[in-house]
Amino acid sequence: MNLNDRVVEVIAMQLDVEKDRIISEATIEGDLEADELQVLELVVALEEEFGVRIADDDVHRLHNVEGIMVYIGAMKSGDL
Repeated sequence: MNLNDRVVEVIAMQLDVEKDRIISEATIEGDLEADELQVLELVVALEEEFGVRIADDDVHRLHNVEGIMVYIGAMKSGDL
């Protein structure tokens, strides 16, 4: 499973949404209807799944699915 597929899996599990709703343009709080607590739980789940630490100042980058994929990819490749 590639990184993007893993991100979709984590989002689907944490937000209890169907995978077909998780498209790159989908916003976490708007389109996927996550509340603040769900966003925090999603951040923790992403950190655990990918073995990264997401800084509090970077959470704003995770406003949509594509942003999460790009951010996690950059973290894993050492670009952040």
